[in-house]
This record gives sequence, structure tokens and C-alpha cells, in this order.
Amino acid sequence: MKKTYWKGLDEKDQSPEFVQNSNKEFREDLSVDEFIGSEAIGDFQTGRRDFLKFLGFGVAAATLASCETPVIKSIPYVNKPEEVTPGVANWYASTFYDGNDYSNILVKAREGRPIWVKGNKDFGLTKGGITPRVGASVLNLYNSDRLRGPVSSGSSVSWTEADADIKAKLKAVADRGGKVRILSNTIISPSTELVINDFITSLGGEVAEMVSSEVAPTVADSVGTPAVAELIGLDAEPVSTGNADVKHVQYDAVSHSAMRKANEESFGKAVIPAYDFSRAKALVSIDADFMANWLMHTKYNVDYAETRNPEKRADGDQWMSKHFHFESVMSLTGANADSRCPIKPSEQGAVAAAILKHVTGAKVDVAISEEIDAYAAKAAGKLKEHKGESLVVAGANDKGIQVIVNAINKALNNYGKTIDLDNEVYLKQADDSKVEELVDDVIAGNVAALLIYGANPVYTLPNGAFFGEALANEKMLSVSFSEFADETASKCTYICPDHNYLESWNDYKPQVGQYSIQQPVIRPLFDSRQAQESLLVWSGKAERGDKESKTYYNYIQDAWRKYGFPLQSEYLTFTEYWNWSVHNGSSVATKIPSTPVSYNDTSDAAVSSLSSSDAAWEVIAYQKSGIGEGQYTANPW
Repeated sequence: MKKTYWKGLDEKDQSPEFVQNSNKEFREDLSVDEFIGSEAIGDFQTGRRDFLKFLGFGVAAATLASCETPVIKSIPYVNKPEEVTPGVANWYASTFYDGNDYSNILVKAREGRPIWVKGNKDFGLTKGGITPRVGASVLNLYNSDRLRGPVSSGSSVSWTEADADIKAKLKAVADRGGKVRILSNTIISPSTELVINDFITSLGGEVAEMVSSEVAPTVADSVGTPAVAELIGLDAEPVSTGNADVKHVQYDAVSHSAMRKANEESFGKAVIPAYDFSRAKALVSIDADFMANWLMHTKYNVDYAETRNPEKRADGDQWMSKHFHFESVMSLTGANADSRCPIKPSEQGAVAAAILKHVTGAKVDVAISEEIDAYAAKAAGKLKEHKGESLVVAGANDKGIQVIVNAINKALNNYGKTIDLDNEVYLKQADDSKVEELVDDVIAGNVAALLIYGANPVYTLPNGAFFGEALANEKMLSVSFSEFADETASKCTYICPDHNYLESWNDYKPQVGQYSIQQPVIRPLFDSRQAQESLLVWSGKAERGDKESKTYYNYIQDAWRKYGFPLQSEYLTFTEYWNWSVHNGSSVATKIPSTPVSYNDTSDAAVSSLSSSDAAWEVIAYQKSGIGEGQYTANPW
């Protein structure tokens, strides 16, 4: 199929200005004044090439802030730190997670300043896989727009003032039974989950009581915290500690809620399964950009690469995967496919139904063009050729499409082989219905206090403007933990800026049996404070709340000492166990053995409910590899 793509209308229409500038790498006629629209620059005139040099991006400030004292001697150290050799870089194993991307990483630092991030090939789930966003994330540390400290109503305040006022207002809201809500991205940190639970109970809210450490050893994958125990299916019952209405709602700007609902309908498990792309000899993707944006893409792109070069296969077998891709936008995944079929966004469900028809031979009534149906038939033929060694995935946040995909994979006998429902992925846990309920409550003025962590709903919600107006209501206490005064934070009562991830301790559990550590590589550059530390202060769990406090670090250690160390036999002491976990950046527990699945086939109803469109134009929203959900638009890299 011959399709033509343009980057914009100027290129399509070949406007005179586009033709004139098409062969130029930089727009030399565009001055800095015009480019940034700032009057503060004065009469300075230069090209964009010099602008990037002029920008600086806060590196000078970081150079001073990262050292205890400025270097004023020709000899940099009187007593040189043992771990620092001038000119020789240090490497630290850590973890990157921002609610959208997850990766086990190595951070390169020179004289105490991080300068480069790359994938950790030796340890961790992602096996060295990263994306451009992860690699460029080191530059966010030096962004001069980062907040220097807490802000209230546009003015800087001290942490002492902010803590006293926020604690008093939260207590007043909880005492009168008002609604207190925490809106966050998907939390995959067991220790953060515990901190949030402590915060909820401190206000008299209700949380789930987790199993004790005596029960945990009966489960193969019980390393971690009680919060993790609930995630893997152990019994937990609500415990009421008061009358306060305090809840935690998780929100994903790019949602996969429909996949969880589809798996609950098909298998009785509201999970996102683990996909093994390294075992898929035949692969079909329906608008799932699994190499750059979809789910655990940092792992999938490494696994997929293994199937594209038969000479480098670890098992010694000589085969190469066959990849069919259906999509509306040219993605990185589509560019690497063997066969790529352009489709309209409204045709995703019809493609899935057509593949189901050709795989099972069932009579499926679906409206689709002969050309696309031929592609679907060819893809289905290759899938049937490799039953049990194939994989079909779809990117649509549509339960009907995901149910049809489940039926295809079940017919191909892929469950327990390339798809594992037992060792599930914990990313993208948001429930769209709960998010909608919270958003409606905020807009209606029914929420008295709202804490926002790791999300920018004013920017990402379809009705974000109304949400922002509600945040600005003086009657509601709103607190953002954003590093920047972004669209949401600028509307809040308080901004209590979080540390950058390169300044923070944390732990993560992206999948059953996989744990990782995030460690700081540099001292905090500004007077920020880790969000978990703030919650511990407001719940009365931390004695002091300055940026150097190690309360949350000790909190993580205590959780790993109590729930992780007793369930392993490799290390004799906790110190050894902890130090090696930090050194490697990760710790691996025993996976849960895959069990046969009980399948409820509702694909007929799903096919019947598919909608079609004959519109001349359709619009699809997608993530670019560079800016993701939009949070990296200020990063020059």
C-alpha cells in the first residue's frame, strides 16, 4: 500500500517558505528574541545554533550546588574522598520510573555530578533497554526552571511554615469528615505504598490490612512489603481507623485500564500479563508501539531484538521472527516490522476481528477493505504456523478490542508460553472509572483536600481546564509535589517540590519477582524534599523534614529487612543483602509458576459491539519518542 506522509501542511503544500528553508539545518534568520519571545534578552541577535550554547540549562548552578564548597584552590582536595578520582568517572546502578517509562539504569558521574544515563545490561528486568526519554532524563536535573523550595500562592515559604499549615488544614478536613484524596501516577514502589497507607491511617482513613510476614513465606513471590503481598493476591481486609474519607486514586495519562478489565472478563484476573517477545516467532501488533511507548517497552525492545538476528540467539536455534504491524501513525515499531499495514484509527477493532476470523475459521461479520483483510489473512497464516510460539498485542484502550485479542491468543495456545498471567506487570494500574469519579468530585467542589504526586492532570485530562479552575478554589487545599510550576502545580495552594530521581532513594516492583533500588547520585541541588518524606512528616512519622533527612531511606531499609531478607538464602547478613541490592540496582525473587487459565470466551459479543466510521478524517493521539506524555518538552535533548 503506497501512502504519503507529511510532517505538516507546509510540507504537503510545498509553501515557498518551506522550500527555501528545507535544506537548512538551522533557521539562521530566526533570532533568539523571536524564538523565545522574551524581552529580557534585550537587543541580542543570533542564530539558534548559538542559542543552544547560550542556554546553559542550569549547569553552572548545579556545578556549585553539587559540591559542599566551591573549588578555589589549584589542588581540589586536601583529603580526597576515597570514591572520587579527578578525571575518572564513577558508575552507580539505579532505576528510572516516572509513571510512564521504567528502566534499570547505570548513571555515570564525574566529580559528583551525573552526566550520562544508560541501560544496565547485567542486572534488572529491562536488560539494558532504555528509550530516548530515559537517556535524556539526566538533563532534567540541571533544569534552571526547577523550583528552589516550597511555594504558596506564588511566593516562597519555608518548609516549617508549609508543614505547619498543611498539617493543620489536613487535620481540620479529616476531623469534619471531608474528602481527602491523593492523586498519583501508578505506584509500583512497595515502600511508597506503605508511606501512603501510613498517611491515610494518620488522618483516620481506611486501608487494607496486609498479611503478616509469617504468612508471606507460603507464597513463592513474597519478597517485599505487605503492600506487595496484596498485589500478588494474598487476602487483605479493610481496616477502619476512623471516620475520615481519605483515598488514594492512581491516574495514568496514557491508560491501559481496558486491558485489565478485558483480562478480568476473560480470565477472572484484572491484570496486565507479562509478555515474552523473545519467544515469539510470529508477532502481530495492532497499534501497539512496544519498542518505544507501549507498557514495558524498555524490556520488549530488547527481547524483540533477540528475535531479529538468528545468529545471536542464546538458545542456539536458528530462526527469525515474522512481524506484522497495523497502525495509523508511523512508529518506531512499525518502521521495524516485516509487513506494515496503514489503517484508520477506527479500523483497529475490525483488524482484530479479521485476524480472529482467519485464525479460528469462525464466521465473523466485520466491515473491512479487501486489502486490509488480505494483510490480516497473511498475518493469521503465520500465527497458525507458530501456535504456542506467537503473540498478538493491541494498543487500544478499548475493552472489546482487548477481549478479541485475548480470544486470538487463546486459540493460538499462547498463554503460559509467550503470555504469563501469573507473573503480572504492575505498571498502568489506574482505573479510568475511579479517575473520572475523582475528577467530577473535584470540579463539583466535593473534595476538601487534594494531594497530587507524579501527575499533571490539568495538562493531560480532556477536561483539564475545568479541573484547573477547581484547583484554584481557595476553599480547597491543593498540594502538588511537582519539581516545576507546571500547569497543575501553578494552580495549587502549595507546591512542595520533590527531589529529582537522581537525588532520591526509592524501591520498585515492576513485575512479580522483580525488585529494584533507586539511589541518589548527587546531593539535592535545591531546597526540595522527597514527596515520601513530606508525607511522613505530615503523618507524624518523621521527626524532621529537611532535605537531608534520611527518614524515608530508613523506611525502605526497614521494609526490606522485615519482608525481604528473611525470605532469601543467598546472603547471611542484612547488611550484605542490602549492599549488594544497591550495588546491583535490583533483587530477584522466585517467580510464580504459570498455571492453566480458565477462559471465558466473550469475543462474539465484543465483535458485535465494534463500531465503525466512514468519516473522511480521523484524529489519533499518540506519544512521540522524545517527549512521551509531554513532560519532556523542556528538555533540549
